[in-house]
Amino acid sequence: MVEAYSLPLWRRSYKRFPLDASGVLLLEDSSRLPSIIRDLSVRGSGIVSDTPVKENSNVKVVFNSSLFTSPVEKTARVAWCRQLSRRLYQAGLDFGPGNAVSFD
Repeated sequence: MVEAYSLPLWRRSYKRFPLDASGVLLLEDSSRLPSIIRDLSVRGSGIVSDTPVKENSNVKVVFNSSLFTSPVEKTARVAWCRQLSRRLYQAGLDFGPGNAVSFD
């Protein structure tokens, strides 16, 4: 029997849209981490990179997408990070309540 899985209330509060855009994370130590932005919501984003990012660290994410007329640049907190494979990591970014993405 498959056990039901429920997410905590704070997770997935907003619908996420697939994106697959190239982007860059600007880390607290001023280093740049090339990343793929896998999905985007009003309040956050999912990224994939070849380097882990520290949970609860502050980053700036910059990416281009045909959804927007100019590059999107957002500050974010790394909510979580996990290893997907030997050389691949996935992380969830939280933009915070006053820093939402506008899809207008």
